[in-house]
Amino acid sequence: MYRMMMAVIVLSLACGANDSDSQLSGDVQQTEGPESGIQSVDEDGTALNNTICPVMEAPVAAGQSFEWEGYTVGICCPGCAESFRAQPQRYITVLLEDPGVSQELKDELSTYLIEAD
Repeated sequence: MYRMMMAVIVLSLACGANDSDSQLSGDVQQTEGPESGIQSVDEDGTALNNTICPVMEAPVAAGQSFEWEGYTVGICCPGCAESFRAQPQRYITVLLEDPGVSQELKDELSTYLIEAD
């Protein structure tokens, strides 16, 4: 029981959780939509529909997403957007393995890894 409580506390701190769920850091968007998918918060953005947070590798939280390079990326908590933006190449590999991301989008995302080499 103690270990589970500590794991919850550590995960909350790692994700940048705060006292109020209504406060979101940066430009992370909280959108309405089904728990299994992310809706685009920008008409010009392309929803990746990822099911795994690329930073924490936890399930994407309903309504948690941010815009990056014209894509709407689903995340588990607001703190993950900043981490992704700081090192996108590190986290794109998780998106490339996500079953929710179409092969066409995976092909587009893989170009970001090629450019970084």
